[in-house]
Amino acid sequence: MTDRLHRRLVPILAILALGACDRTQRADAKICTPFKAATPAANPSDVAAAPGAPTDGAGEFDECLHRWGYRLAKSEDAADIAARAVVAACGEALSRWNTQALTQAGPNTSQATLDLHTGRSTTMLEQRYGYAEGKALFYVVQGRAGNCAAP
Repeated sequence: MTDRLHRRLVPILAILALGACDRTQRADAKICTPFKAATPAANPSDVAAAPGAPTDGAGEFDECLHRWGYRLAKSEDAADIAARAVVAACGEALSRWNTQALTQAGPNTSQATLDLHTGRSTTMLEQRYGYAEGKALFYVVQGRAGNCAAP
């Protein structure tokens, strides 16, 4: 009986192993988004003007999501769990981006607005968090689909 069970399991395990190998061969690196090249500036005050350097908090934040998305894409967690970890890893960059926007808006500016996707009343900060969740999930799934290399 044990020998009979063994003969049945070996072909099944071989098929499963080949199927796992096939998944990695289907990766499409063409969908991977290139990372921005860090260009050193001659003058530290010119950092914002350097090609490839983020000119605002949004660029820095997106680059953080991109890097962590590709890094955590290799985890075995569900994509939404990995994406939440990506957003958590980029919390400081999100805070800097939000602080920058609130400083520019000034204390008397209303932050309430309509979400252009849902039509519901929301705030700029809520919209940015929703953006972060969606973009992080996209980078995780993109990283998995393309087997994209993290920097």
